[in-house]
Amino acid sequence: MANEGKRATLVKTIKDLVTKYNYDGIDLDFEKFYAKGETRANWVAMKPNWVSFIKELSATLHADSKLLSVTTPPDFDPATKRAGNWVYAWSEIGPHIDRLRIMAYDYSTITPGPIGPLDWTEDAVKFAITQMPASKVFVGIPGYGRDWITKVEGACPTAFASTIIVGGRASLAMRDAVNLASTYGGEAKYNTTFAENSYVYKKPYSDPTNSAITCTATRTVWYPDERSYAARAALVGKYRLGGVAVWTFGKETAAAATAIKNVAKAIAPDVIVSAIATDLEQINYGATFNLTGTFKLPDKTPVAGLNVRFEVKNSTDSTWRSIAVGVTDAAGTITAPAIVAEKSQIRLVSEGSWERLEAKSLEKAINVAPNIMMQLPSSVKATSAYQVKGQIFPKSAGVSVNVKRNGVVIGSYLTDATGGFNFTLIEKEANLVNYQASVAANAKMGAGNSEIYPLLIR
Repeated sequence: MANEGKRATLVKTIKDLVTKYNYDGIDLDFEKFYAKGETRANWVAMKPNWVSFIKELSATLHADSKLLSVTTPPDFDPATKRAGNWVYAWSEIGPHIDRLRIMAYDYSTITPGPIGPLDWTEDAVKFAITQMPASKVFVGIPGYGRDWITKVEGACPTAFASTIIVGGRASLAMRDAVNLASTYGGEAKYNTTFAENSYVYKKPYSDPTNSAITCTATRTVWYPDERSYAARAALVGKYRLGGVAVWTFGKETAAAATAIKNVAKAIAPDVIVSAIATDLEQINYGATFNLTGTFKLPDKTPVAGLNVRFEVKNSTDSTWRSIAVGVTDAAGTITAPAIVAEKSQIRLVSEGSWERLEAKSLEKAINVAPNIMMQLPSSVKATSAYQVKGQIFPKSAGVSVNVKRNGVVIGSYLTDATGGFNFTLIEKEANLVNYQASVAANAKMGAGNSEIYPLLIR
């Protein structure tokens, strides 16, 4: 890790592997951060090298739209006074990874005890979501238990003498732990604090050639079951996590697998927080404006690949109309140009699914001003009459057009069926004046003004 060249080689090797087999990404499971003879004191020097490695690998994988997942042992808020694995630098790698899988197991290894106590697991989760968005965090749950030898009576046969000793231990699949209790009469008790089972049983070991050579081992087993899975899966809904990661699939009982499914079905879909913005809130008829929407989870994680509808509603619509569709990018953003012909309300609506609720942005009002033009000469003779024609767009009959001379209204004229209007202009003496036409706002259009037309009277 400390050697930049070797680090670069490792990054390239991982990238080449992902590319060769077209994987979605890679999961790193680096569980030991000290060599033989080293201690946690070495983590001070290791931590920045690890962070650099993650940043470099992340940049390489994300450039090809590949995922980076990291699996680590638990870490904890120092206030809990639990021994955490702070070398993995959750807060520093958080912006660069797509998933964090917490190995919330192996709490008890040397001596009998729970595999991953529920309160210990929850403390790790609570700390993780302060270090990165909750949607990136996956809680790891064990599909296995452990079986410890706590006492040995008698003289064990040679075949077992080196393994059947006090302190000996073995891992076993969840389903096997259940069967073992039935076989040897172990009475399993569920501990609600740890959310795990335990039982004690005795197993004899005999020499098949000499029944006088025998020993009996007292063994203690701890293992999870369907209640354990349900309790840990419930943390996903409680803290809005990304999900669970099971080590390993196939070791659990059918009931445990069903328990996870049931919790998943009961968890309400994620709420999507949406926002809408435009570069213009008032446009002239026929002009284009740009519409931008953002879609994020409550923890501000962008939601990419979300199907989004652009919807519009004007004064004559009784329902919203979809005018375009699109998909959010990696930043959870969608942008598109839009044109509306009259005053309208615009909103964005994301598609709902079993894992995410439909999201509707706030409505954005777009005011559309009519285009007004007049055919006015640049100069006229004093006392002569001139016919001036004008036009408004969109074409509409019966619209009152005010004509102003130097900012003062001198007459109002109604448009015909084509949106045209006309008036007679007579100036009495030489001068330089300005003419302008305007219309007031109505239910469909905003107020609008033509350009100012200078007129020379000679």
